[in-house]
Amino acid sequence: MEGRRSVMSAGSLAAAAGQGNAISLQSLEGSWLGLSQYQATFAYAWSLAAIESIVQNGGMSDVSRLLGQIATSPNTEDALRQSLRSDYNDLQQQTIAYVRAQDLR
Repeated sequence: MEGRRSVMSAGSLAAAAGQGNAISLQSLEGSWLGLSQYQATFAYAWSLAAIESIVQNGGMSDVSRLLGQIATSPNTEDALRQSLRSDYNDLQQQTIAYVRAQDLR
């Protein structure tokens, strides 16, 4: 799946979000080894969309800052708060808006 963009999955991601079935970003932490192929594919697409939404809203510097903060923070949400002044809920809403916009293309 390397090299893919979330626009390829935007329709299914937007539909899931519209039905209230968007994957919570917090649930993506940890191992994905127990996920089915479908679940892992969907989790990858949702994660990619979240990163693309960060890039769209703040640029690659935001991604770099977030990665640097993840290395020193006790958890990812703390890293989000420190680096982007955001939390999982904010990023979730930003990602939903992003996939909906991608779906309209």
